[in-house]
Amino acid sequence: MVTAPKWVTEQEKSTPGGSYWQFRFSKDETKTGNEVHSFLPFDLVGILEEYLETSRKTLVSQGSDSVTLFVDDRGMAMNLEQLRDRVRSLAATHAGAPTTPHLFRDIVAYEWLLTHPEDYLTLSKILWHRNVNTTLKKYARRFDESTGCARMDDWRAARRTIAA
Repeated sequence: MVTAPKWVTEQEKSTPGGSYWQFRFSKDETKTGNEVHSFLPFDLVGILEEYLETSRKTLVSQGSDSVTLFVDDRGMAMNLEQLRDRVRSLAATHAGAPTTPHLFRDIVAYEWLLTHPEDYLTLSKILWHRNVNTTLKKYARRFDESTGCARMDDWRAARRTIAA
């Protein structure tokens, strides 16, 4: 069973039986051996559909690969280095600084923890870690005792507001 995000469940109420982009990776296709199956995040749907309609359609008509999602300028499957280079280039163009997919992943992880400080389990699932301890080892070191004190102070302030 695949957990549907709220936007899918809301659309299903008004238009039952709709179709939604999903992705699936087998155990052999992930570094950690986890099978992953999910709905494509809402923010990526429009971008994917635009890519499929414009760029990919043009690229595939020149080459022979009709099943691979990301293809190079010759219409052939991108290798890992080509994909990294494309991400670096797009980040430099649109964010002002080149970055790697792994650095982008770290940025998202730290931002998640800033707004959901106790939610390492969800972050572990977002990052496809096999074990939450991997997530804790990698990302908890950015947060120290002062972070704990600040969170406690924020919690106490919220309770004072509710009580008033």
